[in-house]
Amino acid sequence: MSLEKIQNELIDYLYTSKPAAEQQEQIRSYFLDPHYPDPHSGLKVYRSNLLFGILGAMSASYPMTKVLLGENNFNFFGREFLYRNPSTNSDLIQYGAGFGEFLRTRRELENLAFIPDVARLEWALERVFYAKPEPSFLGEVPADWKKVSPQLKGTVRSLLTEYRVHQAWLAFMDKGEEGIEASQFKKEAEYLAVWSDEGSPRVTPVNGTLTQWIEGVAAGLSPEEILQKGLSQEQILEAYRFALRQGWISQK
Repeated sequence: MSLEKIQNELIDYLYTSKPAAEQQEQIRSYFLDPHYPDPHSGLKVYRSNLLFGILGAMSASYPMTKVLLGENNFNFFGREFLYRNPSTNSDLIQYGAGFGEFLRTRRELENLAFIPDVARLEWALERVFYAKPEPSFLGEVPADWKKVSPQLKGTVRSLLTEYRVHQAWLAFMDKGEEGIEASQFKKEAEYLAVWSDEGSPRVTPVNGTLTQWIEGVAAGLSPEEILQKGLSQEQILEAYRFALRQGWISQK
């Protein structure tokens, strides 16, 4: 029996929602005396500590989502997400990507379909908060802009939501739970740019044109390729100038 196999089986055990008796006995046989299979429920405590640690990290990443779901529901969905998406990073701050997409698959939230969009926004803000700082390019649009591709700072992200969530998020940041009203979540697409303003996460409502330009630049498309995607020269220049004013362009 190799150490790698034991480690893999332990990880499978920890991330199994309801381990069968056979699986539990197998894991106990690796670490415990057969005459004292688990006198202090050590394996159960280990599983609980893992779960509570990750739920705690997710609570910090998704504070508004937790309020909207309620603590018990948040913990339930968090457990379900964890058992489907085991952590692969020792840094718990890195855990939680895709939670919004996971919530979108849950039938229980069909009448609260704006919550996955809130979660997606919160994750984007979380990534921006922990991103490394980058100096901004302070110049103007170069004369040969068609030949020179700008580079967006790594903290700039675009987000398209099915529901309007920006104003609700602002109200939550200002007043907490009391600032949230159901009427804020209108069924209407919203284009957002998430970015870092000297270390502080920001959200800026943008239009579809700017979103298309951001996504094109982030994908490494040249100005000519973005033109071919349907944006006009005037739209590209307007988006470029706006990004410069916001400090979104990286100083290479």
